[in-house]
Amino acid sequence: MRIFISVDMEGISGIEKVEEIFRGMPAYQTFRQIMAGDVNAAIQGAIDGGATEIVVADSHGYMCNIRPKDLHRKARLRSGMQRVLCQFKGFSHRFDAAFFVGYHSKAGTADGILSHTWIPAFKDVRVNGLSVGEYGLNGYLVGSFGVPVILLTGDDKTVEQAKPVLGDIEYVVVKKSLGYFRGEHLPIRESHARILEAAKRAVGRFPRRRPTPPRAELPVTFELDLTREENPLVTRMKEENLRFVDDDTEYPFSDVELVAEYEPVQVRWPETVSFTFDRYADAYNMLFRILLYFYERDIEWLLEEIAKPETYRRDLAPLVEGSPLNYLRAIRGRGGKARRARRRA
Repeated sequence: MRIFISVDMEGISGIEKVEEIFRGMPAYQTFRQIMAGDVNAAIQGAIDGGATEIVVADSHGYMCNIRPKDLHRKARLRSGMQRVLCQFKGFSHRFDAAFFVGYHSKAGTADGILSHTWIPAFKDVRVNGLSVGEYGLNGYLVGSFGVPVILLTGDDKTVEQAKPVLGDIEYVVVKKSLGYFRGEHLPIRESHARILEAAKRAVGRFPRRRPTPPRAELPVTFELDLTREENPLVTRMKEENLRFVDDDTEYPFSDVELVAEYEPVQVRWPETVSFTFDRYADAYNMLFRILLYFYERDIEWLLEEIAKPETYRRDLAPLVEGSPLNYLRAIRGRGGKARRARRRA
C-alpha cells in the first residue's frame, strides 16, 4: 500500500496568520514543527492502517519547510521548487492513494483562514466551469492518474468545499475559520490524535472500500481570473512585473497582459485567461507555468505589505497544552514503550 502525502501549511493545526507560515517570520520555526507534527500523525496512522511506503511532498511557499530530521523515519521527503506537478513532486500512477494534509479554502472564501488558490494573483480558478481550490485542482490531478484521495485535513470551510469534489473520504477539521486571520483551534494533542485515527481508518478500509478517483471531463478547460485593473494594488503590481519578467522590455504589463504575451491562452478582458487540453496533467502544468510569473512577486507582497512581524503577538499555550509541537516525539515515545513492554514480556 503506497501513500502519497501532499502537505500545505495554511490548514495545519493552529495556523491563522502570515507571520506563522514564512521563513524569517516570528512564529515560523514553531509552526514548521507543528506542520511536521500533523504530517507525522498522518504517517503513523497510515502505517498503523497497513501502509508500506509513504512519500511526502512539501507543498507550501518555497516548499522547503519540513526538515528531514523532523519527519517520520518511515517516510521519504520531496522538497524544493524544481518540480513538474506543483504540489505533487515525485507523484506517479504507482501510488495507491493520496492524503491532503494542511489544506485551506479557495480564493474568495468569506472568513476562510488564509484562503487563496495557489497565489494572491489568482482570484478564481474554474475547471470545466466549476470554481475550485487546491483540494480540487489536486484532487482532479491524482484522479487523472487513477489514484483516489482518501484523507484531507484542514479547517471547516475547506472540508465543506472539498466534499463535493473528493466525495466520501476521511476528513479531519483541525480548526474553525472565524476570519482571514482568526480561527478557533483544537489543541494540537487532539488534532494529531484525530489525524492519526482518520489516516488509520482511511488506509485500513481501503482494500474493502476504494473511493472513486475524482476526474474532470476531458478535454478539460481551465479558466483563471487574475488581478483586475481596478484593483488598487494593480498599478504597483504592473511596475513589479517589470522586475520579474524575463524579457528586455520597459512596458509595465498587467497580469493578464503578461500571460497573454507569453502563453498560448484565450483572453476575456479585463481579467480572465483560459486554456483547454486533452490531458488534465497538461492543463495543470499550464496553470503552474502561469503561477511562476507571479509567485515570487506575490510572496514578496505578502511579506512586505501584509505581514506585520513587529506587532505579532499570540498566546500559544492553549494550543500546545504541554504536548510536543512535533508528533514525532510522541511517536518515538510510543515506540519506546512498546519495546520496553516486549522486553518485560
